[in-house]
Amino acid sequence: MVIEDYINELISSCGKSDKVDKEILDTYQSHFLNGDIGLVFNKYTKEEKYEVYAYIKTKEQIASPLLYKTSTEKNELELYYSELLDFIKNEEPKNIINRCIIRD
Repeated sequence: MVIEDYINELISSCGKSDKVDKEILDTYQSHFLNGDIGLVFNKYTKEEKYEVYAYIKTKEQIASPLLYKTSTEKNELELYYSELLDFIKNEEPKNIINRCIIRD
């Protein structure tokens, strides 16, 4: 399977991200297959709420947000971001794709 096939499959696993103003607290992006994978950690600007999500993209397509999680507890999402970052850096692409499809 090529990354475009994975992205097409993952699009149905994408969560819904609130369309509000956010401040980026941390990001990560790395080469993945023949595209990129990344993480985003945001803070909502008008309320005490945070979100973390992953994405997989090529120049033409994106599956986002994957593994989406929100909370009012910053520490909880800092830990989630760190866990996802470690997972992305240390797992095989197939395992990453499977986790994105399963969603936690």
